[in-house]
Amino acid sequence: MNQECRRPYLLFIVLALLASSYSFFKTGISSPVYPPLLTSKLLALDSIEPPISSSSKLLEKDTSDRMLSPIHQYTFRDGSKLLAVMVRIRKRDDFKIETYGLLTKGIDPIYIESPSFNNTVPYSMLGLIDGKEALQTCVIPGTTKLDQVNVQLFPLLSQADRLTGSSQSLASKLLGTDDRSDYSCLVLTYHPKSVKKASEAWTSIIENVQIALSSGNDL
Repeated sequence: MNQECRRPYLLFIVLALLASSYSFFKTGISSPVYPPLLTSKLLALDSIEPPISSSSKLLEKDTSDRMLSPIHQYTFRDGSKLLAVMVRIRKRDDFKIETYGLLTKGIDPIYIESPSFNNTVPYSMLGLIDGKEALQTCVIPGTTKLDQVNVQLFPLLSQADRLTGSSQSLASKLLGTDDRSDYSCLVLTYHPKSVKKASEAWTSIIENVQIALSSGNDL
């Protein structure tokens, strides 16, 4: 093999070594903090009846690629329920709910099997959890508009990169690394009394959640 042909192979070997070294030495992600103002904001809802009770528990589903806050459950007077959990993901390609995304994968209280996509604002997933109808979406801290919540990979990545001012460079693509250290969002799962009549309540909940996330401390 001549010198000219050898150079590309040497380059690929160096890149592979760099990528494997990065993966080995890269530090893990930290547990996300549940928004401190969220409960008080939900209790102060004015467009719908506020929740009458709340509770929280640890999920014990943390891995090196995903960390979770405690999951909080809010029960409303009409019997509807809202579950909220802050999820932090290490890898870009996992930052989604659709197609078995890591934001909900393996988390029984919020995993919707075979969901359908609701292509209207606020963008959500619809389906059944333990036989009960559910609406679900992902709210990234710092977003303020309803059309900024989503469940799909590229819209969520776009919002996350916009808020941090970062993007994936050519070098990071070649090395298989991320320019961001993590990706975080609040996964909301709403069990309404009736999905057909849930639009106003679901919209109000998301708007108040966005206010709470914008008003809180760094997560």
